[in-house]
Amino acid sequence: MKSKSQKPKFGMVLVAIILSFVSMILAMPEHFSLTPNPWFFWASFGVASVVTIGFGKHFWLSIPKIFWSPGMNTLIGLGVAASYGLSFWIYFSEKGSAIYFDSAAFITSFVLLGQQIENWIYYRVEKQLPDWMSFLPKHARLMESGETREVLLKDLQVGQHLLIAPGERLSVDAQLISENAEVDESLVTGESKPVHKTQSQVLLQGSLNLGQAIEVKSLKANQDSFYSQLVAQVETNLHRKSLIQSRADRWSAILSPIVVLIALGAGVYWGWFKQDYQMMVMSSVSVLVIACPCVLGLATPIALFVAVIRAARRGILLKDLDVVDRAEDISVVAFDKTGTLTEGQPEIEKILTIENLAQRDVLQWAASLEQAFDHPFARAFLRKAKEENIKLFPIQEPELVPGKGIRAKIIKDQKTMSVVLGNMMWLYDNSIEPSQVPQNLLWEAEGTGASVLWMAVDSKVMGIFILSDNLRKEAFSLVQDLRAKKWQVGLVTGDAENVAREISKKLQLDFYHFGVTPDEKSTIVKRLSEKKKKGMDVIFPKVLFVGDGINDAPALAEAHLGIALGSGTALAQHSASIILSSPRLSNIRAALEILRETKVLITQNLSLAFVYNLLAIPIAAGVIYSHWGVALNPSIAALAMSLSSISLVANSVRSLRR
Repeated sequence: MKSKSQKPKFGMVLVAIILSFVSMILAMPEHFSLTPNPWFFWASFGVASVVTIGFGKHFWLSIPKIFWSPGMNTLIGLGVAASYGLSFWIYFSEKGSAIYFDSAAFITSFVLLGQQIENWIYYRVEKQLPDWMSFLPKHARLMESGETREVLLKDLQVGQHLLIAPGERLSVDAQLISENAEVDESLVTGESKPVHKTQSQVLLQGSLNLGQAIEVKSLKANQDSFYSQLVAQVETNLHRKSLIQSRADRWSAILSPIVVLIALGAGVYWGWFKQDYQMMVMSSVSVLVIACPCVLGLATPIALFVAVIRAARRGILLKDLDVVDRAEDISVVAFDKTGTLTEGQPEIEKILTIENLAQRDVLQWAASLEQAFDHPFARAFLRKAKEENIKLFPIQEPELVPGKGIRAKIIKDQKTMSVVLGNMMWLYDNSIEPSQVPQNLLWEAEGTGASVLWMAVDSKVMGIFILSDNLRKEAFSLVQDLRAKKWQVGLVTGDAENVAREISKKLQLDFYHFGVTPDEKSTIVKRLSEKKKKGMDVIFPKVLFVGDGINDAPALAEAHLGIALGSGTALAQHSASIILSSPRLSNIRAALEILRETKVLITQNLSLAFVYNLLAIPIAAGVIYSHWGVALNPSIAALAMSLSSISLVANSVRSLRR
């Protein structure tokens, strides 16, 4: 991975500091028991120039930016240039014996030291990033006609069958073909414990096969698989500016010209009105050097940098760094049901048939219909059919309408039949009346708290399937944690009212919406965001939506903040701002906590930066010199500025230990 920081050059800084001391000895020979010599002036100038020009050329080159985009380097460059200019003026005008080439050298040295320490911290943190991709295998074992051969990952195509040996990592996201598998997903999710996978479940790229050899089917190309996307997005985010950072940069740009004016004012005051030329030099240069707009510019990016790393370690992908700002405003959370609040592994609990049809026959029709699709309900039907050794009929013209159901033509005994499977709304959409179902079966279907799918053959209802999907173990605790924040928490689902009501009761939700289509989910999110009256105030709630399916994509895009599960569809992940590699709901809590702590960290850093500049600039300008006779040497000012930057970096990086 491309690094945003270079290896620190402390050797260069050490040489700069040594040369600065040499320049200081030459500038003040009498303090070191040396006999003054006219050539000492030029020697001090030459040695200092090795530091200021040889090592600090970029400070000089940034001086012209004072007219369009001044920054820290501009102020340092002006301070160094002022030290040079005033030294020459004092020397040639014979206004005194003091020269400040050594101050210019020390300024440059201490600033370089601070920058290299910052760079070292970045480098140490970022050094782990390039190694992430090295965990993945470089080849894949392709299975063709009963034989295996190795292929490069770039040559691997979606839909090909692969063999994963024991102790080998998956090279791409894949679907398990074997009966079951034990894998370690810690590389992606950060959870270092074996995970049991069953047939048809998704295995993430980078997962380690802990058991026997398994067969899988590739679902995505190498560069499109979750782990590769995670690493690529981390790299992108490390180099991207957020809205918060842009605001800080604007403040930094405003501060720079103000600092120049204060430095000029201090110089004019001490030189023109007080006739104190030494204080004129020290105050103006110290103001330029000690003021640190870079602290404002550094406060946000270092905190965001740490947030990206912390999130990536937990398998949390921040696609958009502005989520740090947006997460603070959340007041409403809406969840999808299947695969989000529930495990996404529905099982057929009961089959109700019409006109004494055999359950096996009804299941055969439904499973045949589902063989063309890959969603949780389809997998449930196909698992059940496999358990009962049911042979599937060939089908034609399969069609899926998200949030409602499926239909296709089934060929049985050379006869073609139109089969429909879905919710009650899907029956009405296909002009099928549920009233033809016996009343006792209607009551039984509607009285359950599970999902109900209706199947009709040639416009006649033939069977009713009741499917249960267990709630995730951590669902209740997560909902209660969110409600403890005074947030409204609810459910938006395409399921029937009885299912939504039952889940809402179990999880103690504040609201639920049922029987909604994908577009309607988006509309509901928009409606939840509309202005409301709270006492005497008018508020505009900000909605967090959590989902994983194709039908969740519009709602994820519409929400103020969208979180998609990594096990979900590509469309859902594309629409969300945050993607979780693990379906564990505890990662939602972790993601929100990282965002909250990052916002606190940014606030702390910006506050420290403002307080530092508020106190440091007046002291450097000589405010306390009039009362106590204490003036700030430019070299000390440069050291103070460097330490302020280092303290911000250290304050941010300490959160990496959490």
